[in-house]
Amino acid sequence: MRHLEAAFTGNNQIWRHIVMLGIIIISLQVVGVIPFAVVIFLAELGGGAQAQSGFNPLDFESYGIDPVFGLTLLLFPFLLTFVVFFLTIKPVHGRSFIETINGRSFFRWSRFMAGAAVWMMLSAIYLFLSVATTPDNFEINNLSSTLIPLVIVTILLVPFQSGIEEVLFRGYYMQVFYRMVPAKWFPLIVTSLIFALVHAMNPEVIEHGFFTMMPHYLLFGLIFGIVTILDDGAEVAMGGHIANNSFIAVMITHESSVLQTPAVFRQLTVSPDRSFIMLLVMGVLYILLLALLFRWRISDLYSGRRSETRSA
Repeated sequence: MRHLEAAFTGNNQIWRHIVMLGIIIISLQVVGVIPFAVVIFLAELGGGAQAQSGFNPLDFESYGIDPVFGLTLLLFPFLLTFVVFFLTIKPVHGRSFIETINGRSFFRWSRFMAGAAVWMMLSAIYLFLSVATTPDNFEINNLSSTLIPLVIVTILLVPFQSGIEEVLFRGYYMQVFYRMVPAKWFPLIVTSLIFALVHAMNPEVIEHGFFTMMPHYLLFGLIFGIVTILDDGAEVAMGGHIANNSFIAVMITHESSVLQTPAVFRQLTVSPDRSFIMLLVMGVLYILLLALLFRWRISDLYSGRRSETRSA
């Protein structure tokens, strides 16, 4: 095992973790949101949408803002945080950016691409089955040339948004919590809970309720936490998360979606229970397919050190 054991290398005094948390919060929640806040403020001054029952504050079209430009504003804080974390992890902790991802000196692109390809395939199958079985719940939303800038922005920026979430939760903070309690279940559960809670203000949660949607985000975190432990690194999780958000941004949107984009399909109503079951099925298939591909052992979820030859 290399990824979690990297927690014991470098400089790990408590004050350094506090500094890093402050850096992350300032870049993500303060400096990064300034362009978003300014544009929304100016749009409201010009007579943009006002908050009302069922209003999604991330519905940029209701402010008179181009949704692709709105998506860019939404993703910019994550790009900034990615760059800031990349530049500060070494000075603060004495560990490289790549060591935070997998405890190694190189990024395993084959793992990343496999994680992205398998999740993209499962997402496409899920959408196809959903449209085929409940056609009245979907409508064609966009087949125009506006898909081109959407795809470009998605390719350029979503990897930073999803990537930094995985670097932080399945990389940096899994290492932090493993250092606190060196048992694999502890960082898996704690980071998954925190991952769920930081999404508590998403429009889907506001629309359907905290206790209805939190299990979705918790399950999402557990799926990618499990593959991170099994693969001894976060590349698979990064690929899967990027594929998930990219697919949603381009292919499907709905009224309460956090990604209000001119996607190909619009879903008219969302069933949280159905989506949770499908996410569970996708997660199990995802883990099993990749376990077959990379010859993972489920026992690695709770066993000790892995052999260096299998984890390389």
